[in-house]
Amino acid sequence: MAVCDGFIGNAILKTVEGAAQFFSAGIKEAFMKNTLTKLGGILAKSGITDFKRRFDYTEFGGVPIIGAAKPVIKAHGSSNARSVTSAIRQAMMAAAGSGMLSIDSEGSPGKDF
Repeated sequence: MAVCDGFIGNAILKTVEGAAQFFSAGIKEAFMKNTLTKLGGILAKSGITDFKRRFDYTEFGGVPIIGAAKPVIKAHGSSNARSVTSAIRQAMMAAAGSGMLSIDSEGSPGKDF
């Protein structure tokens, strides 16, 4: 978890997203070089897919805005239907009191929502 203002947070997020896209394209290009690397890509596909899914923002929907009186989930600007659905599910779980903490004005953990 990182706590920072919106400008710095967005700059860090965009940098990480750009790096991920760069490496993803590079890996795909490496697997497409020739028949042997394509075969290797086929064999590695399920593992790579599982790894990519762990970092897919559509799986999670968004991030909680800590410190708000009620659950607030910030979704990605290019969210599709799947990620919006995930964000709504995440907000419903937070509203039901499934472990999200609020933070009071002193910055210390507060009570559950």
